[in-house]
Amino acid sequence: MRIRTFAAAYILHKNHWLMLKRSPTHTLSPNTWAPVGGHVETQDKCDPYATLLRELSEEANLAPDELTDLKLKYITLRVKGQELRQLYLFFGRTLRGTFDHCREGELHLVPESQVLLRPLGAVNKLTLEYHLAEGQRQTEVRVGTVGVKHGLPAIAWAPLQDWGDEPL
Repeated sequence: MRIRTFAAAYILHKNHWLMLKRSPTHTLSPNTWAPVGGHVETQDKCDPYATLLRELSEEANLAPDELTDLKLKYITLRVKGQELRQLYLFFGRTLRGTFDHCREGELHLVPESQVLLRPLGAVNKLTLEYHLAEGQRQTEVRVGTVGVKHGLPAIAWAPLQDWGDEPL
């Protein structure tokens, strides 16, 4: 099984979320809305945080000093065909309120009340629903395994915890 790793972020400006409307020719879920992010590449040295900073710079022209409270909140695991897809999802804030067009699609600041009304991929929609309902209050990273429940995509969430000095 092949493993693909992604890192992305939802960035909040006031009460608006920075989102990418993917172009119709995008290889991954064209015409859907998503957080800014992308694949972990060789130069990122397997570091999702480095990937995220690179992607925010490339896609949104956001520099690290324009971001605050950038934290890893969720890791999702999904099987798609012969791939295991890992998504490291960060949340943060920026004071910047304008964004230019990017090569992946169009950047928009979407009011929080309208975020879930956009056509989102299943993992993004389920994660945002969880985050807006209860995830904002949680301090630990949550891991979500994506599966099917009653014929629909579903995510089972669990806190990622250190068990201390116990032997493996």
